[in-house]
Amino acid sequence: MAKASRSPKTKAAKAQSSTPAKARAQAQLRSDNPMDWLFDNPLGPYPNFVFGILKQSYQGFSNTAVEFGGRKLRPVEGHTTDAPPDRPPITAYRHGTVLPEDAPDAFDDIELLLKAFDLAACPHAPALLAYVTLSFPDARRLHHCWEEARAFSVQAFARRRQLPVGLIQHCPGEAGSDNPVHVHLLVGPRRLDGIGFRGYVTDILMDEGQEVLHGEWLNFRKAWNEKT
Repeated sequence: MAKASRSPKTKAAKAQSSTPAKARAQAQLRSDNPMDWLFDNPLGPYPNFVFGILKQSYQGFSNTAVEFGGRKLRPVEGHTTDAPPDRPPITAYRHGTVLPEDAPDAFDDIELLLKAFDLAACPHAPALLAYVTLSFPDARRLHHCWEEARAFSVQAFARRRQLPVGLIQHCPGEAGSDNPVHVHLLVGPRRLDGIGFRGYVTDILMDEGQEVLHGEWLNFRKAWNEKT
């Protein structure tokens, strides 16, 4: 006896009913750890140095600089919203920005700067920001780490490449961790001047950017230590 074929209407109804379940299953796969949203350390791990690129999407999930940066600004709460009255307090030990010479003063607000990164994103260029973490396992004072990371950001990004940077310092010991003090650098991928955002700086938006910036950091540290 021939098996009755399923009508197109039945097939369509079944496909439609399974779509929400499939979407829910996919949504549950997204990691809650923002480090999993990055394309990080393409050349392998370097000591006390992390490099990555936050792209507009990763493994099918959308990213924003605001959400990623919000997690770094709030390592305890780990969440952020767009509505200022509902925004939880920043819990990172210290935060700030480094700006190119003619950048608007309003970007002294790191969250406003992160929002500007999102608004300046172009469909043809996936990068929302370049990410660097500088760790200081031998730190004696928190402000020493901050001053060194900030000075490096001024030299390597604001002056050399005309790029804005959001800086976030974490002190893991506050949460009972032995991890070293570190500073996250969230680097805008486009040059910024008095007119606005310009072209993308491609030398740090590729795998080789890890080696480029790591080399610049080592050279900077050597000169910094000689001066101090």
